[in-house]
Amino acid sequence: MAVADQAVWLCGGLAQDAAERQNVFDPKGEQKVMVATSTGLIRWEKQPQRTLYSDGKVYWSKPVNGPAASVTSHHQAFRDADVFWNQDAQRWWMVLHALTAEGHRPCFGLYTSPDLMQWTPQTPLGTYAMGVGLDCPNVMPMQGRWFVIASQAHFASAAKAEGPYAPADMQPYESGDLVVPKSLFDGKRRLIWGWIRDLKGGRDSGEGLWGGTLSLPREIYPGPDGQLYSRPAAEVTVAFTTTALDLTSAPAPGETIGTWQYADKKLTCGPEGGACSFKVPDDYLLQCTVQLDPKAILTLTMRQRQPGSGYPLLIHPENQLVSLKRGSSEFSRRVEFDANQPVTIQAFVQGAIIECFINDRHAFTCRAYDFATGNLGLKVAGGQMQVLALKVKKLPPQRS
Repeated sequence: MAVADQAVWLCGGLAQDAAERQNVFDPKGEQKVMVATSTGLIRWEKQPQRTLYSDGKVYWSKPVNGPAASVTSHHQAFRDADVFWNQDAQRWWMVLHALTAEGHRPCFGLYTSPDLMQWTPQTPLGTYAMGVGLDCPNVMPMQGRWFVIASQAHFASAAKAEGPYAPADMQPYESGDLVVPKSLFDGKRRLIWGWIRDLKGGRDSGEGLWGGTLSLPREIYPGPDGQLYSRPAAEVTVAFTTTALDLTSAPAPGETIGTWQYADKKLTCGPEGGACSFKVPDDYLLQCTVQLDPKAILTLTMRQRQPGSGYPLLIHPENQLVSLKRGSSEFSRRVEFDANQPVTIQAFVQGAIIECFINDRHAFTCRAYDFATGNLGLKVAGGQMQVLALKVKKLPPQRS
């Protein structure tokens, strides 16, 4: 942010000792918000005199309030500041991961300031259960509503910046391995990036690690009833210019079970259901539109080699359910479907990452270490499916 020809960077964090007893880099052994300034955005100078600690009145401070033994170390927090100018309030707002002084409730803490120098604690924007990740909050206005997102790709929204925010327990707008998304506004759209967590040992069964690969940019936008939707940034989709497979050329499916027939450049699987596959490149963008019988279930498997392999994306419109699996880990959630309408699917299969978008609204992401190659599998059960469109595209060759 720029103030008086000077950029200001506010951040907060912690580095605890092995026993998670204190912040080893802070003389008070406490978390804090620090400030650095720059005139050119290249070289930054710390401003230690502007360091902000909790005073223990609204938000918990271990030196002031004593230990919070009933709270996990993760939520013994005063960090990850998100600072922005609130035009309606005519104040700078700072929202951060904090803990209430009274009752020790994990929360999105709020401070306000007229000048980025003097900060006043306010009532939290929201308090949450211990199981909700509140790291790295990001608050933003979109189309007349306010949204807050945090580290687990969850969100809440409100009619006003000060709330109240709903749902009370926050809800996911993305499922899978995407972590700590942050947003920017380019003047027209709100875009987010996050990192897709590494897994220990580079295996699909590995433990999730703290760090990873930057995701593709997503555009997030509000639904009519306070939902938060996600779709790939248009610039990413148009970068895939080389067509590797197109349903309009009637490519012959392999490994067929059941009846599959082409008519009017569409591929239909009969009411008894069935399965088939197509050979595709290792890395690609899939764009697919299907019409399912009301009770039909589609499983679209990326990098399928044999039964049980690959990364299946399950779509069940009647039950309002989508899931993406890697090994024994399944990322699923309920989404809104009109079971009588076609379903559109975009899947970016690139290296060790798969990023899927359903109906340009619902995002699912996973690591993909164990299977680097394989076919594109289609399986339908419980009714008929008509594939209305299917294209597989690649990025153009890189210039040497």
